[in-house]
Amino acid sequence: MAARRPSRTHRTLTRIGIVGLLAAMVAASCAAQPSKAASGFSGTRALADVRKLVAIGPRVAGTPGAAKARDYITEQLKAAGLAVQEQAFDASTPRGSVHMINLLAVIPGIPPPEAPSQVPVQRLIVAGHYDTKLFKEFTFVGANDGGSSAALLVELARALKPRAKTFRDALRPAAFALFADDAYEFDTSAVEKNLRANQGLGLGLLREIKPRLSGLATWTPESVTELLETFAREKSMPNAGGIAQPLRVALTGSSVSPGLGETMAVLGKESTLRRLDRCLSQ
Repeated sequence: MAARRPSRTHRTLTRIGIVGLLAAMVAASCAAQPSKAASGFSGTRALADVRKLVAIGPRVAGTPGAAKARDYITEQLKAAGLAVQEQAFDASTPRGSVHMINLLAVIPGIPPPEAPSQVPVQRLIVAGHYDTKLFKEFTFVGANDGGSSAALLVELARALKPRAKTFRDALRPAAFALFADDAYEFDTSAVEKNLRANQGLGLGLLREIKPRLSGLATWTPESVTELLETFAREKSMPNAGGIAQPLRVALTGSSVSPGLGETMAVLGKESTLRRLDRCLSQ
């Protein structure tokens, strides 16, 4: 039987597949207090990866530049303790047939103990491309194209690998990201404890923090964490957990999630504000 060639998008992008990396958001922290980025996903390391990839120059699929990018990504994933597989294929492109190579790094999941042995382990795939688009008119190095997407996946792999005990346990707190802003459910006990208790103290804090979040110009795990810590100091809280838990429940429906800075960065500013409005309107 002939092997099936990988499916292609309209642009036939070379992809990096890292199984289960959505759960990497959990790797940063499941604690109430916002974690420092250095303890999980590091934007500094990811930016360093972008710089390394951009320094290679154009990385058009099928060229030496793409091969150098592939070597760098493979080196970083192996350093994180992951085995890397290559999946080669020939793609039909406007330039003719181009030899392309996917990179796959797999973090195995562990099925629930109650699951029958014949039940396959569920998988999630987070993928991106490490090549750059070909431009004849100018030199295109794709810092915010193949560079940032590849760097994101490499850093997610670093964050997840040492922390994910089981696929199921790692995924559960990150499930909020799979739902639309108006579709995730609220845990009743979490709402009562963190939002409505003490005469609605948590809801009041959310109303106070929302304008500050709306005015935050730079939306990163670090900037969000700094804002929350500043707010906590102004309120004479012992730590940022006093505002983090109400926010966590409002944004995810649960009292357990990844580090709040990472959670809000994944959701993005617009989604975060929409979720806050939804929570406050109920």
